Amino acid sequence: MADLWGGLVQAFWLIVTFDADLFEITLRSLYVTLTALVIACLIALPLASLLAVKRFRWRRTVIGVLNALMGLPPVVVGLIVYVLLSRSGPFGVFGLLFTPTAMIIAQVIIIVPLVASIAHQSLRELWTDYHDLLISLNVTQAQKMRTLLWDARRALLTAALAGCGRGSGEVGAIMIVGGNIDHATRVLTTAIALETGRGDFALALGLGFVLIALAVAVNLMIHGLSRTEVEGRWRVPCSLFVSPGPNRPAAAMFWWAQLIWSFPALAPLWSPGPTGLAKHPFWRCCTARTVSTKAA
Repeated sequence: MADLWGGLVQAFWLIVTFDADLFEITLRSLYVTLTALVIACLIALPLASLLAVKRFRWRRTVIGVLNALMGLPPVVVGLIVYVLLSRSGPFGVFGLLFTPTAMIIAQVIIIVPLVASIAHQSLRELWTDYHDLLISLNVTQAQKMRTLLWDARRALLTAALAGCGRGSGEVGAIMIVGGNIDHATRVLTTAIALETGRGDFALALGLGFVLIALAVAVNLMIHGLSRTEVEGRWRVPCSLFVSPGPNRPAAAMFWWAQLIWSFPALAPLWSPGPTGLAKHPFWRCCTARTVSTKAA
């Protein structure tokens, strides 16, 4: 119990005194984790949407392998990346071993299967609801994927946060490819492992509490920046999957039918005249990028 309180005091003291080493390690941890998360999402989310909307011969095999890679041992990933980036490896000429870039590469390999698998589960369920609508609008494959990614953005945010947690807590692969070099590749997780090995449990717990606070802060920031409801208004992304052309009025009708089904109070707006659909903001989605209507 004394070590726990000592860790809390140590964490508070490191923060209030603006410890230079702590801020250097924290910024490096953020840089490595967030960079790996962005790269992993750029790979995993399009892959997940493609697996949801496209049917091909080895699709089930790819999905099975992707789900299996969710449990990929980080130490094995670190060892593979180490062999590939070492001087005797195929990419040794680039000199990336024991650098933050090597750490990012290892984290990307670890995060991609996790984000892709979680995202695919959400997109596959959404595709069953959107299949008939998107097929009737004769949209392209890219527009189908873009629609699913936008409308499932909350579930995809959960997948991204899961990947962020997996990356920020990684230590095995980071230790192997980064080397835990002071002022070069040392991050919070490897610093905690180092201080625990030295027997300085108070400092290790202090760094652990800083890591927890950092993870919570990043999650809250992402949730705050990605909110879709502002002052009780609902944003309807009508034009995300419908390109300018004759199909846009049809898309508006489909979206309007869905709105009436969900909110019966909007049905009187269908009537013609100055107070009807022609004057309603929703109708202007045929010419605008997005439209907002008050949720009934």
